[in-house]
Amino acid sequence: TAIHGYEYWTGAEPPWRNGVDKTPVVDPAVIASEEQHRAEAEAGDQLTAGTLAHAEMLRGCGVRVDFLLALTFALNMWEWMTWEVVQSLVKPVTEGEGRCRFAHLPYIRPYTGAATIFMSHCWGARWGDLVAAACAGSDMRRVVWIDVFAVRQWPGNGADLDFRVVLAGCTAAIVAAAPIEGQLTEEDQRWGESWNQSYKKSFLKSEEYAVAAKILPFCRLWCVVEIAAVLELRKALVFSSGRVQGASAGATQVAVARGAGSVNMLVNCSHLVNVEGADAAVEADKVRELAKIGPANFGRINQAVTSALYAGSIAVRSDVTEIDAASCGERTWSVGEVEGGRVGSLVLAACVAGRV
Repeated sequence: TAIHGYEYWTGAEPPWRNGVDKTPVVDPAVIASEEQHRAEAEAGDQLTAGTLAHAEMLRGCGVRVDFLLALTFALNMWEWMTWEVVQSLVKPVTEGEGRCRFAHLPYIRPYTGAATIFMSHCWGARWGDLVAAACAGSDMRRVVWIDVFAVRQWPGNGADLDFRVVLAGCTAAIVAAAPIEGQLTEEDQRWGESWNQSYKKSFLKSEEYAVAAKILPFCRLWCVVEIAAVLELRKALVFSSGRVQGASAGATQVAVARGAGSVNMLVNCSHLVNVEGADAAVEADKVRELAKIGPANFGRINQAVTSALYAGSIAVRSDVTEIDAASCGERTWSVGEVEGGRVGSLVLAACVAGRV
């Protein structure tokens, strides 16, 4: 991990935290030093913050999917949590380089470019499943924007947090939602049926849901904020669900399971969407960001996410990656190109996803 891997939580008290265990920093000397570093980072972005130039720079911090795969294989990061990628890779290698953005490291720059796809994900989920979602059915020209690589992962990064400008230049957003073992994946719980609402409410109050909600994208504030921006900008929204299997040191390939568990989870989650219930590490963030979205828009966002989850379930069930590829602007197709047995499912998925 980084030698000085501290974090600054705006709106929290106290704001300075240790990066790994999130405990408050109380040493005055450490706080003074970190405040100096934070001021230097802010000063470095002062001239471009909020400008088109800064937006273009951020979007240019996308990474090629072939590089993403190569890096994950080389360091065997398939089973890492995303926050571990930040703590054990991004922050250590950028600390001695002026606390820069990972994408701006000299040996990373050759593999970066203007992002075409925005990746939305939870830091508490597996990195490998995010990589699988970014690469599934992709054109090798795909360039994805992943916050841990594009945003400065150090205090003073406020200028990097307006991801809406990045989304504006992208074709689509892919939400990584890997299957979570338990009721969500076992079977279709039929929570959309009126007679089953008491069972649904019981699940929402359970410890199982409390644990799952920490890595369900639509339950995390910043994913909700990203999704709201996707809809506001009228970009395509794709939910991708798969679990990486067979990853090990020295492996040159892995399998991605997208079976009944993924289908069931996407269907079940389509009945649980509730923007207002999204959680955040800092309550002040939730109050501020939900106010920006506006209560009047909650219902519209809930419905759009519900539709995207259901469309994802159809795509996974029938293995019709053509829909996701089309949503990402990478290819178009006609019914004549598709094998007869898949036409019905592909057309249904396309209708639900708004691709007809």
